[in-house]
Amino acid sequence: MSTFIVFPDDTSNYMPINDMIKPAEVFSKLGCFILTEKNFFTKEVLDSVKPDDNVMLYFKIKDDAFVEVFKNLECNKFLRNGDPCKSDGILFKNDLELHEKVNFDCIFISVPSKTNMKFLKDKNINALPFTQCLDFSNQRSPETVFDIKNQEAVITGQLHSEFYPVRQRIAEYWFKNTKKFSSSILSHPGFELDSLSHNLIGDNYVDFLSHFWVMGVGTGHANGLHCKFLECAKSYTLPLGNVPTYMHPRAQELVLQVGIDESDEEMDRQITELLSDKNALKNRILEYSSIIKQEYNLQHVVGNVFRAMQEKQYLK
Repeated sequence: MSTFIVFPDDTSNYMPINDMIKPAEVFSKLGCFILTEKNFFTKEVLDSVKPDDNVMLYFKIKDDAFVEVFKNLECNKFLRNGDPCKSDGILFKNDLELHEKVNFDCIFISVPSKTNMKFLKDKNINALPFTQCLDFSNQRSPETVFDIKNQEAVITGQLHSEFYPVRQRIAEYWFKNTKKFSSSILSHPGFELDSLSHNLIGDNYVDFLSHFWVMGVGTGHANGLHCKFLECAKSYTLPLGNVPTYMHPRAQELVLQVGIDESDEEMDRQITELLSDKNALKNRILEYSSIIKQEYNLQHVVGNVFRAMQEKQYLK
């Protein structure tokens, strides 16, 4: 039995390397064939696919001409969904359109909330989790990292009052309290490697975060376990904001959940209390980092997905 992982053609230029490039490396070490859409849909490769082989599409097929080909290909078919809904709020809209044509054996979803899992189950579609994951193998020692922390707070990435309301509110809190807390803002670098506005991505981004005690995160409109939650764990930085409903329950408790619906006064009280005792904050961060490292490390998550395809766990 062979397993093929099919990535979008522009994967090599995709800035969030932890979304596709790093998982691809682990799949490759597990013996999978890693191809782009253009390279997979060639006669040579398609002829080599056997009925008991596994083929996972990492996001939907962009070329409509390939959809009919894939529909008629005899193999076990899987889809890795990256975002359960777009700005229109319709769950799995594009995935369901493709599923009606292809009939996937299972859809692996990045946001395995009870709502999303039930939604697919009610449509008689097999679904399993494939959350964001991160390589912790080169994580620095906590002593080294805590020694270089020289600012209290940071906000990074896109700010948007509709799509990232919690992150936006926390950012506004830092803007208003520059005399009370030291903080920094890092803009989003862009989504293509050949046109980045700065090079603080990947391990460089984790090194940057290591200088801060806390970071405003939030799930965004899609209840997402964004990689920032994991990068905080790797840099020994505590996330502030709301949390994914499917995140490890103890990790949820350790995140300081602010910027949601509490008053400005209560938000200020909680943040001030958190940052007033660095020893207690350090212990809180260490526990958070340990849980995230165990639950969402790259090798663990990708390994589980690979075994699920091999052993047909989606049928159990």
